[in-house]
Amino acid sequence: NPKAYHMAKSMVHWKQKLEWSLVNGVAAAGDASTAREMGGIFDQVTTNKVANAATAFTETLMNDYFAQVWATSAKAPDAVYVGADGKRVISGFTAGSTKFTESKDKRLINTVDVYESDFGVVKLFLHRFINDVLAAGSTGNIMILREDTWAIASLREPNNFDAPKAGDYEKGAILGESTLEGLYEKANFVGKGFTNF
Repeated sequence: NPKAYHMAKSMVHWKQKLEWSLVNGVAAAGDASTAREMGGIFDQVTTNKVANAATAFTETLMNDYFAQVWATSAKAPDAVYVGADGKRVISGFTAGSTKFTESKDKRLINTVDVYESDFGVVKLFLHRFINDVLAAGSTGNIMILREDTWAIASLREPNNFDAPKAGDYEKGAILGESTLEGLYEKANFVGKGFTNF
């Protein structure tokens, strides 16, 4: 059934666009001629943020950012999201001490590595949209998160439906509305523009 195939393919595309927006979306209230847009993690984190680092990312800096999150929120981060080059840089920090763990939360991501810091165990995730920020310095980006401070809220769960016939073919569409809830942005850090990844 070609229609079912294309609907399934379109649903995957819809979910990828949602994932991109969760990371990179820029909030816009919208009006009569402009659609509203959700703010992603890079947009919502304002307290612990480096807009244009223009320096190499090091293990010392990473631990400093963990400490910064701890100081502003009394919560330790539990996840780090980076692109491929950033993951290779961080893997260099943990050479010989990288551990692998079973994880049930493999959302479009690869194997989970674990970094043991002074602030606890932090999972390292490779994320394909992290360096896709629509701004200057769109590479060398990192998110250091406390994952329980984020939630996806859905006004309308994504659903596919048939559109009215307009000829000898069938049409359909996918409709859904979601947003990112930032429950405590101070418990997170985002950085852009590191020079070595």
